[in-house]
Order: sequence, then C-alpha cells, then structure tokens
Amino acid sequence: MKKSIVFIGMFVGAVSLANAQVVTPNPAPTTKITFDKMENDYGKIMQDPESGPSGDCVFKFTNAGSQPLILTSATGSCGCTVPKAPLNQPFAPGESGEVKVHYDVKRIGPFTKTVTIKSNGSAEDIKLTIKGTVEPLPADEGVPVNKAVEGATPTNN
Repeated sequence: MKKSIVFIGMFVGAVSLANAQVVTPNPAPTTKITFDKMENDYGKIMQDPESGPSGDCVFKFTNAGSQPLILTSATGSCGCTVPKAPLNQPFAPGESGEVKVHYDVKRIGPFTKTVTIKSNGSAEDIKLTIKGTVEPLPADEGVPVNKAVEGATPTNN
C-alpha cells in the first residue's frame, strides 16, 4: 500500500512538473514590407517628350518586420516602365525607402503597367501598378507636319 501511494504521488508530481515546464516561445524574427500605396493613377497626361510631365512616380515602403529587409529585384512589365529601387541594401526595422518608377509618356493612349518587387519581406512577389492615359498633343503643338514645297517632287515613303 505504501508503495502504491508513493507511486501515485510520484506520478502526480511528474505530471504537474511537466505541465509547469510549458514555455511560450518568443515569436520568430520576421521581415515584412509594406507600401504606402499599391497603385499610382496618373489620370490624363499630355504627351510632350520635350517639356511635359516626366511620367515619374514614387512608391514608399517601410520595413514593418523585426529583421533587416532587403529588396532583391524590381522589374517593369515592359521596356516603357523603368523602376529604380535600392537593391541589396538592408533596411532596419522601421526604416523606409523608395521605389521610383518612370513611364515613357511618348506612347499615346491608355496604359496599365506593373512593377514586380522581390524581397525577403514577402514570400510572394509584390505587384505595384501604374496606370493612366497619355493624350496626344494638339496638331499645332506636336511634331511638325511636312508641308509641300512649291516646285518639289513628292516622294512616297
């Protein structure tokens, strides 16, 4: 009888001790990137390759994680969309940076383009979007029109 009471006491003590050892683990360090906006809408802009709107915009990002954030690539969806980002530079927790995007406003018409961002702050690629419509210049302000010169022979181009 003494042995069974001692055995039961040891068993209850062991179970109590095992439950008392449960420790809540600290959260794992993370990296997380957040952007101030995911889309830039230029609206209607005039085509003017010489002195018009630049087609530039800025997407601001912040490291919202607890480990350094590193952008590894920034790629435009076509040659008319050129991103510039601080690649392979560590951003400390809470630190911010910018992805600058240039769109070629020489191309007339509506556009929707993306910039793909890869970083250690997101398991998936992040897609930033730019959109708008480039309006042609009025005929008198645009590219000069070839005018016939009296006495010249017309050519077929």
